[in-house]
Amino acid sequence: CSDDMALAGAGPGFSTRLSLEIPEAFGRLALWQRLLERTGVPVDDRVDLRGFSLKYGFSAGALSRVLRHAYEEAVVRTGDQGAPVGPEDLDMASRVQLGQGLSGIATRVRRVARWDDVILPEEIVDTLSEIIRHARYRNQVFHDWGFDDKMTSGKGLSALFSGPPGTGKTMVAGVIAADLQMDLYRVDLSQVVSKYVGETEKNLSKVFQSAAGNQFIILFDEADSLFSKRTEVKSSVDRYANLEVNYLLQKMEEYNGICILTTNFEKSIDDAFKRRLNFRIDFPFPEAEDRARLWKVHVPPQAPMEADVEWDWLAEKYELSGGNIKNAVLRAAFRAAEQGRSITIEDLEYAAERESRELGKLVLGVGL
Repeated sequence: CSDDMALAGAGPGFSTRLSLEIPEAFGRLALWQRLLERTGVPVDDRVDLRGFSLKYGFSAGALSRVLRHAYEEAVVRTGDQGAPVGPEDLDMASRVQLGQGLSGIATRVRRVARWDDVILPEEIVDTLSEIIRHARYRNQVFHDWGFDDKMTSGKGLSALFSGPPGTGKTMVAGVIAADLQMDLYRVDLSQVVSKYVGETEKNLSKVFQSAAGNQFIILFDEADSLFSKRTEVKSSVDRYANLEVNYLLQKMEEYNGICILTTNFEKSIDDAFKRRLNFRIDFPFPEAEDRARLWKVHVPPQAPMEADVEWDWLAEKYELSGGNIKNAVLRAAFRAAEQGRSITIEDLEYAAERESRELGKLVLGVGL
């Protein structure tokens, strides 16, 4: 239990509070070993208990539920009552346990993008590589090299991705999670932010409490709605809004995990938050050369495509972000599929024209 437990009634005037925290990684490893000895559940030699202890911050009770669920998964997977628990069974059971803790406030993001899909300037890719480096070697630097003793707070890893819509901020968060072999959970701000006093803080506490000790990434999409600048107090509404921001500042300072914020409006983010972030990356609107690469990368290799498509011409004519280009390629594919033929330049231009009009951009297009 990570909540404070009050004990009273032991005698006149006697009371105390016990804080029962989730054990740190190596304490969890000892719990795993003792649990396996006590239950006798067979475990595959491929299972890395130390790795699981580092990745998932479960209490003893949660570990017991994970092991029981993992054993059931192994039996169903193999049809053998004596089947050993494999790493895939433990991963599945651990994700189910995580999902229960985050139910209603965050959802797991299914990752499909890869580094090959990322079209960004070289300096931004270098910074993203640095984020991955920090995440991958955090345990070594803080625990093995003793930096834990030098830093009492601010040991988490946080990054702010800002830029226009459709420039790949959320997609890159998924790519980072995939590279680190970690789960990505997007916080549902509609379920977190509440008009009732204290409810927002309570929901946020649940987010950070569930994330404590677990090796997954928290994603605050459209973070400006939650991490907005504090204002001059002119009413009780202003005062409570500022309290929410102050609470977030405190939780971000205490949080030791990985957190990514995305926003289309960086100027709306409170300056105190920005100072506490390890990385701040501005995703630019793609230039014509990058737009041509985006058109190509969004077409699957198995899709029937005419060979004479002029990608550079499309990129020059239509100033679209990566997200809009992705939508346009899909629209073109459905248009070609309906007519039972390969995707043509006319299909792509038709789709790009529609995307541009919906964005309020005027271009000279083909007749629709």
